Amino acid sequence: MQGDLGLAGQMIATFTGDGLTVAEVAWQEPGIWGSSRPRTMACRFATVARWAYDNVHSSAGVFVAQGTSGGASQVAFALTYYGLGDILDLANIGSGPPLCPLCPFNSTNLEPLLPRGGAATVQPQLGYRSTVRIFLGANEESPDIVADANAYFSAITSAKSMTRIPGTGHHIEETQNGINAYIQSVRSALR
Repeated sequence: MQGDLGLAGQMIATFTGDGLTVAEVAWQEPGIWGSSRPRTMACRFATVARWAYDNVHSSAGVFVAQGTSGGASQVAFALTYYGLGDILDLANIGSGPPLCPLCPFNSTNLEPLLPRGGAATVQPQLGYRSTVRIFLGANEESPDIVADANAYFSAITSAKSMTRIPGTGHHIEETQNGINAYIQSVRSALR
């Protein structure tokens, strides 16, 4: 692998070298986190993921969503409130999800959600067709992130695992151990 790619770039190069199609989703600042309604705004990620599934994904391969920190929350909210669990084979959630889908982060501002199927009230979905793998750095400094990850993990009723990555803090993609954990997770889903 080329050293100038950085670890995250090397991970993407590994996936494409394995014959996978990789799409990276990024938002212009401030992204969904500049809003007071990040759970509602996660519908944007769910829409992109659904489009990729319908237009790019091959039914012969696995469909994976992976996110770290705020990206982890986008994946978790999309699973819980926007039906992404119906199409994903694997969700790799790293360093979170901070602001877990079940944890109120601002009790004074109840956040409306864009409902699937037009229902007025959206009940969280916690049993998925997909496997959810949560990765936390062993050196994660935020007890709130650890608490939110544990709360979400405990609530999931389908296949799940949680891994603490040694020598890693919050930014999983910045350590070789973190990159290796993500790569191994995706490769195990291919078998």
